[in-house]
Amino acid sequence: MLKEYLKISLRMQRRCSIGLLTLTLFSTPQAITAASLQLPDMGETASNYLSIEDEKRLGNNFMRMVRQSLDILEDPLIEDYIQSLGIRVTTGNFSGHREFNFFVVDSPVVNAFAGPAGNIGIHSGLILTAQSEGELASVVAHEIAHVTQRHLARAVENSAKKSIPLTAAIIAALVLSQADSQLGQAALLGATAGNVQQQINFTRDNEKEADRIGLEILANAGFNPREMPVFFERMLKSSGNDENPYLEFLRTHPLSTSRIADTQNRAEQYPVIAKQDNLTFLLIQARIRALMAEDILDIVNYYPDSKTLRPDEKYGYALGLMRDKQFKKAQEILKKLTAEDPDRIAYQLALADIDISQNNIQSGLDILSRYLELYPRNYPLTVKYAETLIDNRQTNTAKKLINKQLRIRNPTPILYKLLSYAENESGNDAQAYHALAEQQFLIGNSFAAILNIKQALHLLKEDQIILKLKLENRLKYFQGQLEKMEEGH
Repeated sequence: MLKEYLKISLRMQRRCSIGLLTLTLFSTPQAITAASLQLPDMGETASNYLSIEDEKRLGNNFMRMVRQSLDILEDPLIEDYIQSLGIRVTTGNFSGHREFNFFVVDSPVVNAFAGPAGNIGIHSGLILTAQSEGELASVVAHEIAHVTQRHLARAVENSAKKSIPLTAAIIAALVLSQADSQLGQAALLGATAGNVQQQINFTRDNEKEADRIGLEILANAGFNPREMPVFFERMLKSSGNDENPYLEFLRTHPLSTSRIADTQNRAEQYPVIAKQDNLTFLLIQARIRALMAEDILDIVNYYPDSKTLRPDEKYGYALGLMRDKQFKKAQEILKKLTAEDPDRIAYQLALADIDISQNNIQSGLDILSRYLELYPRNYPLTVKYAETLIDNRQTNTAKKLINKQLRIRNPTPILYKLLSYAENESGNDAQAYHALAEQQFLIGNSFAAILNIKQALHLLKEDQIILKLKLENRLKYFQGQLEKMEEGH
């Protein structure tokens, strides 16, 4: 019964997400005036408005709101790639105290946005339209520059005097206008008692500053800065077509010929950097294309069945065949790819998927186990291995793997969801409800999180004293967050 409840509860969360965002954004008893969101003078210090510590707390609340209102792509391989790319872009640029979190929004719209505390969202549509990893990295660097120059903090001078949850709601409205025009406009209307989107979008000076700093970030990370103006110029040239995919980016990051020329001139001052290896980027493009296709035939037909295909095209074709349940044909392609590149985790995960889908469970587990020994911290391998172990009632090993990931990386909803299933299969009902509560809190469902913590407390055994104290503390925290949202403190 508990497992069925878990499944029903997880399904219901997406249905009510927009309504919950509306509640958290619009439930303040006192309207926030448009004047409170005026941009301060650019010469002011952003820390006067929002400390680094406050911004970290804002970032946690912000991500919960984003998960409520946008479809975040939770495919572990794609998650791992964008996080790894972000880390590569920041390498050599910042001291250890600066943290970033990169995620992919499941949307064909070409766009990207920066939230508080280094939370940076990249739309899957932008990843698909970039023609190289350097172009994608240039957008990531641009958004990182918005974070390091604290442009968002400058835009919320007066709102920083409010509570953390309320300020997070205002910032969520601001950034959602960058991520999704319609959703952002609705959120701004409610959060500011008037549509002031034009007043809080990043100014042209902010954009130029992000370009300039972004070029330096790219060069320091070993990417070619010239790819930034190339990508920008291609977007601007296509802007005359109302159907072009770049329009959303152009609305939220206004481009001009003079701005592109300035970026080109600055990029030319950096040394020429050798061409980067694009295979990992191309494989991720192929994976996104396969996941986003509504019709299976669209994937299969996208790639001509030819021996002249590049490795990434063969991989994408194999994923399409897998979705079409042509497992034998897909397996043949993947085995050839693996023979040429045996350490490519994307290939090994696909082969394990095929074995598991055809009920060759042990063969799939062997692949995952073997590569997890080589890459013990790998997130995609851990998720797939734990998921398969849980399905086959090997929950103790699964729990160890999941808890290890929770210690070494920022928690993700999928890790807590898997942990809830593992605890349930182990007969640990209280722990299962606790894990589900954490998962629901991460995606912004505080009310459901509270209900599940209470259920966990109800199911505790008398000797579970330490767990009781932990659950009581989490209950107080969840209740406090919900109360602040509802009261607008």
